[in-house]
Amino acid sequence: MDKRESLDDIYGGSGNALNAVFQQHEFGHHVYSYRPTPPVHADLGDHIGERLEHDINTKHKDVESIDQHKYARLANASYDNFNGKSVHENLRKTQYDYIGDLKDFEMDSELSTKDDLVLHNAKTGETVISYRGTTDDPVGKPKNFVKDWIVNGQIAGGSTHTSRAKTAEKQADRVLQKYGKQNLSVTGHSQGGGISYHIATKYDLEGHHYNPAINQSNIVHARKFANNKNAQNIYKTHLDFASPLAYSKNLKKSKTTVHTVGTIKGMDSPVSTHSIDQFSPTPSMVHADGTVSVKRQTAKQSIKNGIKHTVTYHPVGKAVVSVTDRLPSLAHGVIAAGASSAKMGAHIGVAVALNEEQAIVDEMIVDTSLALAPETMGLSIVAGAGAVFVHHVAGSWVEKHVDKVAYKAIDVVSKAGHKATSAFFSLFSLKMFV
Repeated sequence: MDKRESLDDIYGGSGNALNAVFQQHEFGHHVYSYRPTPPVHADLGDHIGERLEHDINTKHKDVESIDQHKYARLANASYDNFNGKSVHENLRKTQYDYIGDLKDFEMDSELSTKDDLVLHNAKTGETVISYRGTTDDPVGKPKNFVKDWIVNGQIAGGSTHTSRAKTAEKQADRVLQKYGKQNLSVTGHSQGGGISYHIATKYDLEGHHYNPAINQSNIVHARKFANNKNAQNIYKTHLDFASPLAYSKNLKKSKTTVHTVGTIKGMDSPVSTHSIDQFSPTPSMVHADGTVSVKRQTAKQSIKNGIKHTVTYHPVGKAVVSVTDRLPSLAHGVIAAGASSAKMGAHIGVAVALNEEQAIVDEMIVDTSLALAPETMGLSIVAGAGAVFVHHVAGSWVEKHVDKVAYKAIDVVSKAGHKATSAFFSLFSLKMFV
């Protein structure tokens, strides 16, 4: 297949108007001078949201495969090798005895490199290539750190032709020559998980990939591996920052299954959520069917605590949470002040209106009393005074009654405002994550 045909295959056939012009990249591989965003990405954001919602609403499972734990430990072995630790010592720790064949893996020093570890089990005949992720030691290994992040940038840009990918391909060829393909599998974590996924799909090998750095090219080219026989298993935590593209529906074309797990309690920061240690916690029970029971947080707990740690991870995030924490009380204060002002306004309004009415009516009573005084020998004045008194008593009752009705109405509105405010901030305030 030539370059033009492969592009047509990706973008929908030879009649597609988006004809690409190839140019040689300075690093040697071909890139497109014009590359539209593949249609497969159009709804990826929505799909990620849908998948998270699905995970939240799915009943929590506390049973997972021993294979998940096994290949997580083998993926971690590549870090041990890179950091100069004993690969065999860590694989043979008693806490991993439930993984029956783990202790029998030996490092193939001839084929292994500092980045890509080859492990062989002479008893079972299985061979595993383990690819390490980004080093977390910028001080002790500055060159490796810089190199790793250059590769990370290339992966983020959609490249599958990084220096690590090319080295891994050459190594895979040598491993295949020595051990064959039948019992060969690959594993890796983070950047290493992206490398293992690339190798597994290209060579049609069984793969176990942990929080892998899946990129756009993996998604677009998934259809090329639709005829692969071996399955790809992606294991990821809900809020992992490196692997959101693993949720793409397109990966199913390459026989890829995504296994999402809840985080381990106390491991909710962005760094620990990404850790390889998330995938092999000490089981509470080992079952005869090749599964183990583990204690994990539910999807809802994992996401809630993950967001909490994310927004409070940085001083700016803490400041935002601090401010939003005060908003509900401020809003309630405004509502209370508004209600108090409304009551005062209602009372003043009623009082002013009543006083005005009383002044008019009192004047009418007094004038009438004085006019009738000669004919009644002054009794009209006494009667008028009584009428004024009764009028004022009635006015006072009316004032109190109107105040009571107005206050009740204001209280109803105020309570409704408080409830609405509480509901709003329970849904949208960052305080819900704290």
